[in-house]
Amino acid sequence: MRAHPVSYLILALMLLASACAATHTDLVNLWIDSDRATGAPEHVMVVALWQDSEARALWEERFAQALEQNHTRAIASYTELASVMPDSAAVFNEARKKGCDGVIVIHEQVMDRNSFYVPGYTVPRSEKVPRWYRFKGGTEVWTGDHAAGYSTLSCDVELWTPAHRAAMVWSGTGQVAYPGSDDYAAAGVAGSVVSELQRLGLVAPRL
Repeated sequence: MRAHPVSYLILALMLLASACAATHTDLVNLWIDSDRATGAPEHVMVVALWQDSEARALWEERFAQALEQNHTRAIASYTELASVMPDSAAVFNEARKKGCDGVIVIHEQVMDRNSFYVPGYTVPRSEKVPRWYRFKGGTEVWTGDHAAGYSTLSCDVELWTPAHRAAMVWSGTGQVAYPGSDDYAAAGVAGSVVSELQRLGLVAPRL
């Protein structure tokens, strides 16, 4: 029995739709401190500023796992700081106590910050102003396993040095298309961020 041409058309459209809906993660709004000290952090604390405790733990664990795979010691902040949405002072103080020389922060995308893309990470066109210091309430990205309801999720990720005068070293925005779940979104962003930090020498390369 010969297939009708319309059947081929329907099949092609279905395959195209499934391809378009495939989960993938992009990094945009990339920035790096051109005056940063050289060398990759050896011990990193990860903090996800999500209101939902389960979502926070999930994101921190996924980033910690990605770092550990690159031979970078990592600690999830929820195991040390039980308070929801800990402020920067608490995080940096705890990081210093634990001997961490890096802090990765994941939080909602800030739409009104000075953000831009610098191809090749040469010299920034202008200063990028850090916006994470203290949570003031009323904002969050998503809580619990709600990611399936979104076609795209965006969050900002920053690498800080927790030294006496804490400073932001790198930042970028992770965009996950059709994440399906918090776990897929967290794993996708973590993998993309750690891979980019490795490329820049801000995470130790895999052996």
